Amino acid sequence: MRPAELKKADEALETSEEKFRKLYNETPVMMHSIDNMGKLIDVNNYWLENLGYKREEVIGKVVTEFLTEKSREYAVKIALPSFFEKGEIRNVSYQMVKNNGEIIDVLLSASSENIHEGKVTGALVVIEDITERKALEESLQHSEQEKTAILDSLVELVTYYDRKMKILWANEAACQSAHMTREELLSTRVRYFS
Repeated sequence: MRPAELKKADEALETSEEKFRKLYNETPVMMHSIDNMGKLIDVNNYWLENLGYKREEVIGKVVTEFLTEKSREYAVKIALPSFFEKGEIRNVSYQMVKNNGEIIDVLLSASSENIHEGKVTGALVVIEDITERKALEESLQHSEQEKTAILDSLVELVTYYDRKMKILWANEAACQSAHMTREELLSTRVRYFS
């Protein structure tokens, strides 16, 4: 390669690296990179903003330091060994601890960034904060449990069924009237039930 071509290739590579760096730092999802020891090599701006740290406070630290004890144990015993064996993990549920002590629920996915002699030596990790979604799911589950408790306390027969009249749910009074368990009733149709 001639010097002019080499210079042009170097400039193109530098431009590409700048674009990647900008994309990495400004992506509105938490991202970090780790080495094969689980130490943070880099974190993006969104990661820092969400967790409340400064870059110099986290680079070089083991990533599990930012997890709750239960999540840390799962990461060390199961998730990290699996990742370093397979080179990827998807949608692992963890709890992370912010700088102020607040705990957030996250889904973590990682892909191997570097492979040397067949071994993963680094990872690019994407983390989605699902704290609000999880709180909403728990709230809906609690509401469903309350609704079930109220309907089970009624003496009237209550059933939910689909268009084909298959029973989808029945309260305790309906089960007693049919002399069936709830599970048995769910396999019947309304016309057989009275």
